[in-house]
Amino acid sequence: MDGKECQTAKFAVTLRKALMAEHLGVDVDDEILIDPLSDKLLELFKETAKSNTLIYRKLFRCYPDDEMKTFKDTQKCPKIPFVNKGEIEKLQKDYKKEKKNIKGHIV
Repeated sequence: MDGKECQTAKFAVTLRKALMAEHLGVDVDDEILIDPLSDKLLELFKETAKSNTLIYRKLFRCYPDDEMKTFKDTQKCPKIPFVNKGEIEKLQKDYKKEKKNIKGHIV
């Protein structure tokens, strides 16, 4: 770990790699998952979370959002009730286009 040789329990390693792979949307055998303390893995977590967040923000206009720093910011947020069929169909269409860019579950 952290570039140094160490002994690990097989179950713990298997579970850790499976969970990280699921969260990041990578293959469980990906080399990057070997060292949980590597800078490369940390960067992958950050990049994947940021990318997924931007996609979800664009599609769903989540409220509240980290970009809203004051109460006044929340008042500028467009209200989207998704009540009519046209809005729902547009969201479904947009999601199908963006879905391939979403990796794993992390945001």
